[in-house]
Amino acid sequence: MNPLAISIAFVLPFLAAVPVHAATSVEEPDGAAPSGAVTGYWYAMRDQPDFGVGVASINSGPWRIEGRYNYEARNSGSLFLGWKFSGGDTVKFEVTPIIGGLFGAKHGFIPGVEASVAWGPFDAYIEAEYVSDRSNSSDSYYYSSESGSRVSERGPCRTIATSSAVSSRSSSAITPR
Repeated sequence: MNPLAISIAFVLPFLAAVPVHAATSVEEPDGAAPSGAVTGYWYAMRDQPDFGVGVASINSGPWRIEGRYNYEARNSGSLFLGWKFSGGDTVKFEVTPIIGGLFGAKHGFIPGVEASVAWGPFDAYIEAEYVSDRSNSSDSYYYSSESGSRVSERGPCRTIATSSAVSSRSSSAITPR
């Protein structure tokens, strides 16, 4: 069966279970309306076939549901469920532990975290995960797909930003983004 069809079959039941109303604003108990995003990237490679990456997410209260295709491995989908914790007055933070699975061409278990901290004009963000390949443990890897920090003075054109991607892998069989 086509891995994209498998990804869609796994993601749709979760998307249907989350109350999302585009036409009206539905207030959650904590005051935040449900939100979602769909993102796509196209990679034109010199020495490999071109490919696309898709990511869809829904946030409702503390819950986060995210589905990805071609993100952790080509021709594979992943599905995540997370719960956001946040707090702080002077120093604000958000931490969302996520747990997911990889299916399609590769199969595995993926624990991860999305976290941010802000203090005055400074903030930092990271997304990190560990992909545990079930079929070949030597293909397992840690991946920090997005991280960054910035200083902002609340004015236009006054932002200094940095970002990086870090990967620690023991094999090249799984090709992250």
